[in-house]
Amino acid sequence: MLPRLISALVISTQLARAELPDAAPLIEEMSAAHAKLTGYAATWTSQGEGKSLDLTIAKDHRTGRFLMHIKAQGPNGNIESRQWSPDGKEVYVDNDGTRMKLDAVTAETNFYRSFREVFLEKETFDTFVISGTPGMLLGRESIQAMLRIDRNATPGWMNFKADFKTAAASEKEVTLASGEFGKLTIDRATGVLLRQEIDGVGDEKRVLERTGYLTEGVAEEMTAITSGWSTLGAVAGGLDPWSLKSRPTFLQFVIDGIESGTGSLEKLEEKLARKEELLSYGRNALAKSKEPVGGTLPWDKVMEATRTEARNRWKATLPEGSPEDEEAFAKYLANPANQASLRDMIADEMTALEGMIPGVVNALYGPGSEDGLIAKTATGRVAKASIEAALCRAYLAAKLEEKMAAAWGERENLD
Repeated sequence: MLPRLISALVISTQLARAELPDAAPLIEEMSAAHAKLTGYAATWTSQGEGKSLDLTIAKDHRTGRFLMHIKAQGPNGNIESRQWSPDGKEVYVDNDGTRMKLDAVTAETNFYRSFREVFLEKETFDTFVISGTPGMLLGRESIQAMLRIDRNATPGWMNFKADFKTAAASEKEVTLASGEFGKLTIDRATGVLLRQEIDGVGDEKRVLERTGYLTEGVAEEMTAITSGWSTLGAVAGGLDPWSLKSRPTFLQFVIDGIESGTGSLEKLEEKLARKEELLSYGRNALAKSKEPVGGTLPWDKVMEATRTEARNRWKATLPEGSPEDEEAFAKYLANPANQASLRDMIADEMTALEGMIPGVVNALYGPGSEDGLIAKTATGRVAKASIEAALCRAYLAAKLEEKMAAAWGERENLD
């Protein structure tokens, strides 16, 4: 009898383990639940020997406003960090008084919004909502904070790439485990983090515990929290590579719209033909990543070839037999109109090089987007090709402009 009982217990245990759901559908479920919230504000705390941490995150999904406030004290000093968007468009970061305005994020989202003209059915376009998602998790010895710009609202803990496995699941809570972030217990109905537990150094057990949560009066709460936050002296900041996930997501949305007929290929082509508009996006967003793409491009050789082309153009304007005056050539190089003409020619030639477009755009889409955009129809393939060629050229033109200005400068009042 005893062997049968033991065998039955083993089988029952195996069945119970097998019934533990996979993490991926649970994460998708909680993300969808989170997107249905109109907004929330929550606080968390972590206490340890000789150190403490307080975290506040608030988001208004209707307006795009958000904030994250981190205050940490420890043996190595104190840290205070703020990330916030006061209007759902502009984004600021303040780390211990060092302030940045993330103009690249604003340029990115404004570029997305400008595609409304491409859609015949405006209500379809309006379903694509750009949202800033701040998030913070404990590491073994540190804290990790990240801002992600993406479609719709996602929980902040999803900003972090980890191989999550399901550790426990009930009707109310889900616990996910990973080697990098320990165990995360999440409210299944909202997708908001309840608790994080992770092994620290030695015998230390680090815990981040939610202490407050509200869904009513979120806008007023955000206004009260940020009332004393200053943007004075904020300097321009770049885009974190992981925040670029919105880029392929949005462009795939445009291609899907073209293929479904809610968007117009003709209007898309008209928009992409406005090179100055694309160049502005290239200057203010594509070329402003913290880890800019194109680092492996032979820019020194490109600039050398560009200078040779410039010299040939300049010499062609000289009267026959005139000596080469290097000071005059330097003035020619510094002329903004001459630089713009060279920029456009070289950007067009580089974009036409075999392999240039996929190499550049894959990097512009950010980490984890190696599959790129998907087109299912002939019209979609035309839209995809046009979008990627335009992005590649805009990026290359912006980088050329940047490098010309650095190498040759600009001089005014040239005759």
